Amino acid sequence: MSDLFHGFAEQTQSALSSLTTLLQEHEHAMRDLDRELLEQGSSNNPDSIYRMKVCAEKRAQLEQNKENIQDNISQNEIMLLALARISQLETNCFSLQEQHKFMVSEAEKLKEQLDDTRMQLEQSQERVVILEAEHEEVKFLAALSSRAEAALTGSLETSGATQVSSGTCSKKDGEDKSAHMHMDDSTESSVTESGSISELSPITDMSADTRKQIAIISDYNKKGSYDIAVNFSKKTLQDLQANTPQSKSDRAVVLNTLALLYRDIGDPIQSIPLLEEALRIREELHGNNHIRVASIANNLAIFYSKTRQYELAENSCKKALTVKELALGSDSVEVARQVSNLALICQSRHKLEEAEFNFVRALNIYQTELGTKDKSVLKTMTELGQFYLQQKKYEEAEKFLKQVVASGEEVKEQGGDALWTGVQPIILQCVKSLKDLYSATRNTELIKQTELRFQKLSRDLKNKHSRIPSRNRTPPPSMLPKLSSQAPARCSPTPTTPTLSVTGIPRSESRGSSMSRPSRDKQL
Repeated sequence: MSDLFHGFAEQTQSALSSLTTLLQEHEHAMRDLDRELLEQGSSNNPDSIYRMKVCAEKRAQLEQNKENIQDNISQNEIMLLALARISQLETNCFSLQEQHKFMVSEAEKLKEQLDDTRMQLEQSQERVVILEAEHEEVKFLAALSSRAEAALTGSLETSGATQVSSGTCSKKDGEDKSAHMHMDDSTESSVTESGSISELSPITDMSADTRKQIAIISDYNKKGSYDIAVNFSKKTLQDLQANTPQSKSDRAVVLNTLALLYRDIGDPIQSIPLLEEALRIREELHGNNHIRVASIANNLAIFYSKTRQYELAENSCKKALTVKELALGSDSVEVARQVSNLALICQSRHKLEEAEFNFVRALNIYQTELGTKDKSVLKTMTELGQFYLQQKKYEEAEKFLKQVVASGEEVKEQGGDALWTGVQPIILQCVKSLKDLYSATRNTELIKQTELRFQKLSRDLKNKHSRIPSRNRTPPPSMLPKLSSQAPARCSPTPTTPTLSVTGIPRSESRGSSMSRPSRDKQL
């Protein structure tokens, strides 16, 4: 670019010199014509008059040319000034580009140093988390050992001393309610909010060591220390590498627990390979038609749905359903829950007839086994009403949704606060669906009525939640609180573990209700 500007400048300078020379020639010629006009003016010859006329015309032409030349000279001078300014700007631009390259180079070096520092910090934090988990495990096992020794010593003392010791244990147990929590080894299930899939707990018989590990993981999860719980689960998996049936069974339990921890963190993608490995272990240990295999298959179907792998979700859900029908019978409540899960998956895959059939089947089983006012019945009727609303079958949708609202009013009047608290979120969702239905049918009067009812239910539910004390979510690993080293006193040396929820890990009341936790996105 500089060479091009230099060429333009040379051409312009050359043109300016030529124009200056031409201007001087014109001025010289004009002076000659002026002298000739003076000479001819003093003569009275006719020939002189003609020559004067010719000289005047030439001078006028030269005057006009002179003005044009002066204009061109001015334009060339302006162009030279512009080229000089452009050259200066180009020089400044080049200097700025060099400075920019230098700054970019320095920024890259600083970025590399920052990345190295951040990596070192993360490694240090992970190490701190692991060390804290190991430290808490050692303290937990030491507390168990000390309680076992104390119980053994107490059994050798007199009966009076035993009574005093027993009274002391009772007092301490009253102070720590977590001492009464237990882990249910049976396969259980729960009913979740409308539009979600209920999950099964595949927690089964475990060795004593693994049971202790699960208790520690559950305690961290209950306190919201997910990072420590995840790292402790991974360490437990590393310890369960033996190729024995008991070790494999324990490994399947820990894999399921770790998968559900990732669910709570909000990373269901990492849960899928863990559950797939747990399913392979269960099938190897128990065969393909065991209820424990069905539990893992159902959880796997749920995580497939969370990641929108609906075909895999449907296959896994049907596999769990087949096993449960063989093991529990076709009309059990567990089968109804599995059928409801399958209906939601089919709805996501736009298999509308199959989804409707499964919704109706699940509803019939619930009504037969649990009655018409049970929470599972109301939830399934709400899901069916929403399904019909989505298909624009407004009469069928209104029928089921109104029936849910009416049943909810009966529960509120006759069932007491506990039952009403359980079904209130379902009724709220049902009223919202009714409002959407009346909006679609443009029924203004009913829209206003349902809007008022929806606002009242929302205020009641919000006020109820505001009275529940809440805790902050999990802090960064460096800010995680240390667990108390004082284990609760017990009269028996055999440790009891916290009761696990239907998903295999405990649910703390401090996390709020299912309606107030956005991370539990189980909508299909």
